[in-house]
Amino acid sequence: MHLPTMKVWHAVAFLTISSPTYATPHADRRGHGNVCVDKVFQFSHNGTQVENLAVRSNGNVLFTLSAPSAQVWQVDPRVGNSSGTLVASTAQLSNTSSAGGITEVEPDLFAVVSCDLTLTSGTCKVHTIDFTTQARLPKVDYITTVAEGVFLNGLASLCGGGRTVLASDSFRDPQAIFKIDLKSGASTVALQDKSMEPPANSTRVPAIGINGLRKLGDYVYYTNSGTSTLWRVPIHPDGTAAAPSTLVSNLTTIQPFVDDLAIRPDGTAFVAGSNEITVVRPDGCTTILAGAVNQTMPLAGTTSAQCGRGSGAEEVLYVSTTGGAQDPVNGVYMEPGFVAAIRWGGGCQP
Repeated sequence: MHLPTMKVWHAVAFLTISSPTYATPHADRRGHGNVCVDKVFQFSHNGTQVENLAVRSNGNVLFTLSAPSAQVWQVDPRVGNSSGTLVASTAQLSNTSSAGGITEVEPDLFAVVSCDLTLTSGTCKVHTIDFTTQARLPKVDYITTVAEGVFLNGLASLCGGGRTVLASDSFRDPQAIFKIDLKSGASTVALQDKSMEPPANSTRVPAIGINGLRKLGDYVYYTNSGTSTLWRVPIHPDGTAAAPSTLVSNLTTIQPFVDDLAIRPDGTAFVAGSNEITVVRPDGCTTILAGAVNQTMPLAGTTSAQCGRGSGAEEVLYVSTTGGAQDPVNGVYMEPGFVAAIRWGGGCQP
C-alpha cells in the first residue's frame, strides 16, 4: 500500500462511488513472452485506488479501495465491468478512510482491515464479510478495533483452528505483524523483526517498511517496501516465530517499490509494485511477468495479486492497481484504478 499523499488525497476527496461508476475495460496484451493482460474491472475516476484482493471459491474477485474511502467491491471476471457490485460500503466499514488487506478465514467468510489516514493508534478496524447467508448481499459485521494498530495493511488467515488472522502494520514504531482473534476481538503482536523496518536513510514521509503479507504452510511471507525485499519466517501454530526471518530475494534493481504479493503452493511468489509483477521462485531467482517500471500499460500502480481459483484458473493471476495515482508513471500518467487478469497458457509456467 502507498499511503495517499496530501496532494493526491485532496484531489480525490470529493469523489463519491457509492453506486457503480466504471469505465469499459479493454485488453492490453503487452505482457512478457506469451503472457497477456486484460482489464476485468475499472473505475471511471482518476484517484480511485484498488488496494488488495481475494478470490472466492466461485471465481469472483473481491477487492478493497484505499481511496477515496474504504470500500469492498466484487466482480465476476468472466463477465467484467457490468458485474461489479459494492459489497461493503464506507459506512459498513465504520467510516474509515482506507481499506487494506482482505482474506478468507472460512469458506466464503472474509476478514478485511481498514484504517484512518491519521496514522494514530486505535483507528484500525476489522470487519467480516459473510457470503454464506442466503441474502442478496453479504452480511458485514464489525469485529474489533486494534488498539495498538497504526496502519494495518497486509492480511492473512492464520488457520490452525479458530478465526484468527495476521495483519502487518506498515507505520507502527516498531513495525510488526499483529495476531487478531476474530472471535474475542483480542489482538497482540505476534511477529517483530528488524527486517520489517524501513531503512534508516528513507526519504519517504512517512517511512514505510513491511507491507504485503501471505501465509503458506508453516511460513509467513512478507515484503518490505522501504528496502524492496521479500522475506519469510517459519512460525509456530500460534503465529509466533519458530526461527529467524530469512531473505528470499532483494528486488531493488528490478522493482524499486514492492507492495503486496500472491504465493502459489510451490512457494513461487508474485510481487506487485512499480507498475509490474515480478515472479520470485523459491530459490530467489526473479523474472518480470508483466509490466515495467516506466511503462504506462498494461499495469499502472500495481498493489497486490492473487492466484485464480476453480477450473481453468490455474494459469490466471489477478492484480489490483491504483492506476498510478500515488506515483504517476513517468511523473505524468494516471488512470482510474482497476483489476486486471494476467494469463499464460499452453502449459507455459511463468
